[in-house]
Amino acid sequence: MSVVYLLGPSDDSTTRYFAREATALGADVRWIDLASAVDASWHVDVGGPLDLGDRRRVVVPADAPVYARLIAPTGVEDTWDRGSTSQRLLTALASWLEMSNGRIVNRPGHTLDNGCKPLHEAWLRAAGFLVPPSLTSSDRRMLRSFAEAHRVVVKTISGIRADCFRVGAPELRDFHPEQGPIHLQHAVDGIDVRVHVVGNRAIAVGIQSRAVDYRIADDAHYFPFELPLELAGRIVEATRETGLTFAGWDFKLCEDDGRFHALEVNPMPGYQVYDRAVDLSITRALLDYFEGGC
Repeated sequence: MSVVYLLGPSDDSTTRYFAREATALGADVRWIDLASAVDASWHVDVGGPLDLGDRRRVVVPADAPVYARLIAPTGVEDTWDRGSTSQRLLTALASWLEMSNGRIVNRPGHTLDNGCKPLHEAWLRAAGFLVPPSLTSSDRRMLRSFAEAHRVVVKTISGIRADCFRVGAPELRDFHPEQGPIHLQHAVDGIDVRVHVVGNRAIAVGIQSRAVDYRIADDAHYFPFELPLELAGRIVEATRETGLTFAGWDFKLCEDDGRFHALEVNPMPGYQVYDRAVDLSITRALLDYFEGGC
């Protein structure tokens, strides 16, 4: 296997997971720890090589395969100098990745925006996917009316990770507009399906749980799931249109109508728990992509 360069902080669990499992599969992973790089010397030549000195000096060729998780390391905001340096480093790396000639997972300039839930759901609908009805508002009357007409869950409006939970009209009785808008969505009963797209491949995992949000449940059961070919093809094509190479799609397979309801697409998925359920198929697909496959 050829060299794969990994850009990510050591306090990110997905970065650590890829480094460990890809290495175990025989890949030559050159990890540049962004937590160390913030305090080291670095030089970014957009269109040329990337010169980073974290614990050791690493020069990344302009056409090298790179798995990038551009996340600010924990604690860099504690001081103005480190916080400012971290932001400059991430901005420089994003520019370099955008202009690189290599196989990149993912280039920063993709068009998908899941940082705004209403906009994201509108994009999913426009792309031809079935999306549960939703409402984003700070109007208590509208929110209560929606919750009375549907069984609903409340979700984060932004792309920041937050738990999802059921809410009813009574819980909205004391809501005040000053609290800001909230996002309600029709609750779909059925199993969760997570689909990771890597290049031309769609790798699906089913999740069975009695909880509303399986991510925080004790009973979540993960298992390989076979997607309908037509849906898999649409997911791959929609991912390609955004400019992403690697993405994590969330669906609900409705137990009432048997249809797949699209919930979200994550442009930088934490994929390790799903990878274990499919015998590291996602990591293997990433390595195959870096080798020129997928």
